Amino acid sequence: MLKASITSESTMAYFNPARPTIVRVEASFHEGLSARLFQETGSGLQPVHFISCTMTDTEKWYSRTEKDALSTHWVKNRYSISLLRAPNIQDHHRSQATAPIV
Repeated sequence: MLKASITSESTMAYFNPARPTIVRVEASFHEGLSARLFQETGSGLQPVHFISCTMTDTEKWYSRTEKDALSTHWVKNRYSISLLRAPNIQDHHRSQATAPIV
């Protein structure tokens, strides 16, 4: 039920390289990394793609700053084709700040 509502056509949008792109990343305390790719559409900011992965045992011991850097690096590699236009990356710890990927 939840998966169906999240992935429905009224919720998700198709990726359009011409639209501005925002990536929101998060590193959980001891579990994994997640990222959400959003684009501005006529209906407002809509999700385009979700990804996640578990951290290795070593990565779980990283500091909060290192985990945030890891999540940014990881998403840059995973979304390399989608991020060619230098999108904004938003970290949930600094929700108001956006940083372009270079």
